[in-house]
Formats: sequence, structure tokens, C-alpha cells
Amino acid sequence: MIGAFICPYCKTQNACNCETCRPYIKEGEYVNQWTEDGEGLICGKCKSTYSPDQSLEEEFKQRKSK
Repeated sequence: MIGAFICPYCKTQNACNCETCRPYIKEGEYVNQWTEDGEGLICGKCKSTYSPDQSLEEEFKQRKSK
């Protein structure tokens, strides 16, 4: 998955739906939607809103725990 963000609420990887990443989205992947202001992401699975920084923090926590 290209452009993945990890939802800090449900811990699911979501594909980015930007113009660059969109062609690489595979069937069955969860896909983020950007908020209207472009500052946040809406999880494709649980529909929670989070920031890219929160996603990076969750990714860091997951890598640190491995």
C-alpha cells in the first residue's frame, strides 16, 4: 500500500486517496478521506477523524513495540 496512514483509534492502515496515490489503491483496502479543510483524515474503517501527526505517532508506537 502506497501512502498508508495508521488510524490511532482502530489501528487500521488506510490508503491515501490523493491524486498521486489513488492509482495504487487495491480492492479491499481501507481508504482515508481528507477533511474539508485539508488538515485531517477520516478513517475508512471507523470514520474517526485524526491528523497526519497522530498517524505518525501511532506508527512510531507500533514500530517501537516490535
